[in-house]
Parts: sequence; structure tokens; C-alpha cells
Amino acid sequence: MPVMSDVRRRALAPAAALLLPAYLAACFQYVPAALPPLPKPSTQVRVTLAEPMNISMGEFTLHDVTRIEGLVAAANGDTLGLVAKWLYPRVGRKYDALYGSYDVPLAEVQQLEAWRFAPKRTAVFLGVTAVATVVILHTVWRVVSGGRLGEVEPPPASVVAPR
Repeated sequence: MPVMSDVRRRALAPAAALLLPAYLAACFQYVPAALPPLPKPSTQVRVTLAEPMNISMGEFTLHDVTRIEGLVAAANGDTLGLVAKWLYPRVGRKYDALYGSYDVPLAEVQQLEAWRFAPKRTAVFLGVTAVATVVILHTVWRVVSGGRLGEVEPPPASVVAPR
């Protein structure tokens, strides 16, 4: 096993160190997903309902829910089982669904969106971050090394010496 340990230390560790910040800075977004291939379990989705529905939440009922965000628990032929994180009524703020389980018939799903990696947004974000980092480090280097950010001319003499 010493060979594998050496490979991990010399090749995999630096690669992971370079890729980890990129992964942590990655941008994600909801993108439309097609319904004929049902999403796999544990996929994070946002379901927009064709008709608002009332959802019982213990002691009260949330009326006119139009959108549900959560994880797919099960997907069979005609029903999408969700473990909901957020419930969005037609009017008002979003509600914490407290990971309640809801079955939504596919006939009532108007739009299905899946949480996916956004490569363009991530590239723009990383590019802007890299440029900002270079500018800041260059400015700090100039200040630390004794250079000035801009040459300032000495002020004109305001006191005239007597003759």
C-alpha cells in the first residue's frame, strides 16, 4: 500500500486542493426537466402545480399552494412522492414544510425543475473572483513594497521666506 499512499500524497491531494474551491464556488440553479423520464429518488426538484392545492400542516391548512420545493422520495408511473422543504402559496411568503411527505399526481404538475450545476455562471463567478483577487494582491504588493499607487507631486510652498 505504500505506492497508493505516495500517489495520493503527490497527485490526488494537490488536485483535490485545486478543485475544492471551484466546487465550493460552483453556482447551481433550477432548470426545466422533462416529465416522461421521471426524476430519480433524492433529486432536488421544484414542482409548479397546474391548480393550487390545500395542504394540511398539522393544526392548520395552507391554502392555494402553487409550488413545492423538495427531494424526490419516490416516482412511480402516475405519482411523484416529495419530501418537501418549502411550500409557496399563491399570495404571501414561502413556508417551511418541515420535510413533510406529499404525493403529487403527475396530471397536476404544470412544470418540473431540477437543481443542476450551472457551468456558465460558475465560470463567470470564478473569472470575476480571480480578477478581483489579482487586483487586490497587486495593490497590497505595491503598498508593502514601498511603491505608491500614484505619484503625488509635492505641494507648492505656501510660506515665503523673509529676505
